[in-house]
Amino acid sequence: MKDNIKNFKFPANIVKQYPHIKTEKVEFGWKPKSYELTNDEERIKEEIRSTNWNAISQNWNLQTGELLNPTKVSSQSNPLYKHKAWLEHVYYEWGLSDPKIARITNTSQTTINYWRNKLKIQSKNK
Repeated sequence: MKDNIKNFKFPANIVKQYPHIKTEKVEFGWKPKSYELTNDEERIKEEIRSTNWNAISQNWNLQTGELLNPTKVSSQSNPLYKHKAWLEHVYYEWGLSDPKIARITNTSQTTINYWRNKLKIQSKNK
């Protein structure tokens, strides 16, 4: 199964349908372009992980009942960007933009923007 996932390539019609997906041409189709974090982004990610999150919030449950761990990296099983206190802190206190938060949480800018709006976190531009 890992080989199937590793070798998966998007069909050309999917790439045309979703032009926002960054892709690169390969022999038999297109595949998403993978991005490695810069050293600066890795440093920020580590510093965010080591923040004293208990001083910011005592409740790390989502409305779904899912318990988050802010001292671990954001992932599908630990979606920190869905927690208001976490997202507000990295957005305002750290001054990170939606694209930067998306990169360090391995999500998309659209996902971060969606959660900022859903959690009623005002844009810094307003």
